[in-house]
Amino acid sequence: MTILPFELKFEQHPSLLLAAITHPTSQSGSHIYVILTQILQAANQGFDIVVAPEYSFLPKKGPLNQEELNSLLEILKQSNQNALIIPGTFVWHENDSMYNTCYVVHKRQVIAEYHKIREGGESRIAYIHNLIPCFGSQTCYFEFRGLKIGIEICADFGSLIKAGFSDLDLAFLVSYSNSNADLTFQSLKNGGYVVVNDGDYWNSLEKRVIVYRKGNGPGRIRTPVNRSEAGRTIQTMLQAHCS
Repeated sequence: MTILPFELKFEQHPSLLLAAITHPTSQSGSHIYVILTQILQAANQGFDIVVAPEYSFLPKKGPLNQEELNSLLEILKQSNQNALIIPGTFVWHENDSMYNTCYVVHKRQVIAEYHKIREGGESRIAYIHNLIPCFGSQTCYFEFRGLKIGIEICADFGSLIKAGFSDLDLAFLVSYSNSNADLTFQSLKNGGYVVVNDGDYWNSLEKRVIVYRKGNGPGRIRTPVNRSEAGRTIQTMLQAHCS
């Protein structure tokens, strides 16, 4: 299965259908057009949010140039404009400078742009391709349908709580070889969700795609949201959601 469906239920907001793209990624290069196709399929099936792992758009030939980056973003912009698309990350370069960036797409626009802040393998990628790794300094926060949402890229886990966020409805950790969302979890409000999508092929699917909900119990217990509880099959979920 290339798409895992989850149903996210909120106390004061309508529920959302989330599609997690499960195709593995790699620091040596990913099957970017396979992943692109899966993202577009999920968006056009009617999912509210589609999320892919880190390095989803790192071609096997090396980092994207600006023309290739812009072309891929334009394709994503033309998908179902009602869906919120978090397409993992794009590794790209401008002249000698290389970035690992998450672009968030909604209603045919890029509504958030977030450059990875901390080193997590970028120096190795840059070295192989004679580039200089560059990093950002700002965390990623935006709102969608009245929900407060934050994103962390892999080694940046904990950056949201460090920046003062503790009342998010949704927090995403898009990663490669890191499914530790303990610090990401701290940025949530009670009833909020953390979604981990880790592209590491060597981890089991259960360890790569994880959804937790923050509860009111002792220690604010993390309650796993699994696929069986989340909602039957993709088709049944979508029929119920859209009826």
